[in-house]
Amino acid sequence: MSPVIEVTNLRKAYGPTVAVADVSFAVERGEIFGILGPNGAGKSTTVEVLAGLRPADGGSTVVLGVDTQREPAAVRPHLGVQLQESRLPARLTVGEALDLYAAFYPEPADAAELLDLLGLTDQRRTAFADLSGGQQQRLSIALALVGNPQVAILDELTTGLDPQARRDTWALIEKVRDAGVTIVLVTHFMDEAERLCDRLVIIDDGRVVAAGSPASLVAAGEDRRTFRMRLPAGTAPALADGLVRLPEVDTVAAVDGGYEVTGGPRVLPAVVLALAEGDVAPDEVRTLSRTLEDVFVDVTGAPPPPPGAAARRAGPARAWRTLARTEGRLFLRDRGSVFFALIFPSVLLVGVGFAIPGMRDVMTGVPVEWAGLRPVDVYVPVALAAAMASPALTTLPVALATYREQGVFRRLATTPMRPRAVLTAHVAINLAALVLAAVLALAVAAAAFGPPAPTHVGAAAAAFVLGAASMFGVGLLVAARARKGSAASSLGMLLYFPLLFLAGMWTPGPAMPDVVGDIAAYTPLGAASQAMTEAWFAGSVAVPQLAVMVVWVVVLYPLAARTFRWS
Repeated sequence: MSPVIEVTNLRKAYGPTVAVADVSFAVERGEIFGILGPNGAGKSTTVEVLAGLRPADGGSTVVLGVDTQREPAAVRPHLGVQLQESRLPARLTVGEALDLYAAFYPEPADAAELLDLLGLTDQRRTAFADLSGGQQQRLSIALALVGNPQVAILDELTTGLDPQARRDTWALIEKVRDAGVTIVLVTHFMDEAERLCDRLVIIDDGRVVAAGSPASLVAAGEDRRTFRMRLPAGTAPALADGLVRLPEVDTVAAVDGGYEVTGGPRVLPAVVLALAEGDVAPDEVRTLSRTLEDVFVDVTGAPPPPPGAAARRAGPARAWRTLARTEGRLFLRDRGSVFFALIFPSVLLVGVGFAIPGMRDVMTGVPVEWAGLRPVDVYVPVALAAAMASPALTTLPVALATYREQGVFRRLATTPMRPRAVLTAHVAINLAALVLAAVLALAVAAAAFGPPAPTHVGAAAAAFVLGAASMFGVGLLVAARARKGSAASSLGMLLYFPLLFLAGMWTPGPAMPDVVGDIAAYTPLGAASQAMTEAWFAGSVAVPQLAVMVVWVVVLYPLAARTFRWS
């Protein structure tokens, strides 16, 4: 039978830095294959290229007969991946995560059986942020297995787990292998590799420096022996130091009040005989078995790093709907997002309608008019502009930047569902929030102030659609440029209130100085507010403002697409 995985002369560089210089190995069906190496040796890069997450600069990677460089999507339905650094949305529950990822695969595993196998049944309704480290790792394994993969890649599986959790995870991996899944295990724990791996390679400086089964690698160096001895008190140090001159001895080192001696196969009897000739009998002699860690040190020249119900057949449309429903539930669980995206525009409308001086004459209480318009008439389009800005700047970019920061996009890239599906789902959810916020603002305005219906419905609708499109372009550009969710939040707020001001939230457009009004007309939100005001009350089409919004759309979306990064 041909190997399940074949990696041949793989090379990957990042600018002048060569992460993988020349790596080759093959993995047979049904085995646990280990990849070991120091930090920075190229282990994670190797498996990311193998999974089709990164392009190779040279060589080939074939999984189940598919070239993952040319056709990465073809192998993803049969490949499960647990990445070293990737998280899930904090409020996503265990059950929702399994159901969501199951929807990405044509023939997923039974989620209930998988939860039972991994000991997560009682945590089905628990949010990801509330899971312990061990439970998060088991959920990560579950997501790698929910697609019923033939091959699973597990990167630094037990890093950060306590000893008992590590052993429980080892037992789980053996069960998965026994179920017929071929496993590629990236680790820097020597005991983990010795316990689990049928065969392994050790990578150092981007090259394979040793390969074979743990037992064969250990046995390859058994022509050398090591033992420790403790000599009686008062023994002259020169006697021990003189042992290094014996032909069978390579090294003698003081260790923990005794001596560690290494040498050839007959080093122990030679040392004992030399001590007997000096009338010295060791108090204690303890032989040391060679381990995989010894092999690691020999070939890398450095110690290892310290521990740090079956679903229906799913199609792309159903998978996207499942994703959108899940993201929608997460949106509704975030009270800040719900407030700013849905409620805040109405709060602003009521606030300016009743509280801000100038809405009514302070002395008489009679409403003030600008250019024949009551303040409330002016503020209804402004409230709709606020409905556009709120999801576009306060929720959409923060969610996308946070997903990038947490590695959610990288995890999705290992499944048949592409990360861009999350982007489109978030856009759809925030567009729905925009529409709901606009409807709510209009209902509040009608109940509180009774503004008239728009005079030119078509022009008002065009202004609303183009304004929303241009503001979402701004939000996507913020998401593209911000590296973290906190940065996206800060940048969104930095734009949010100035744009609301230019839209006329605090100083209505008719009352603005001419210079400020002209500047506002060239901003996406100011143009939308002015165009809706013209359509609403003058019954005219504000062609210049509509053209301004079209230009913003044409400029922002390509720029956001060009600069957006998934990881």
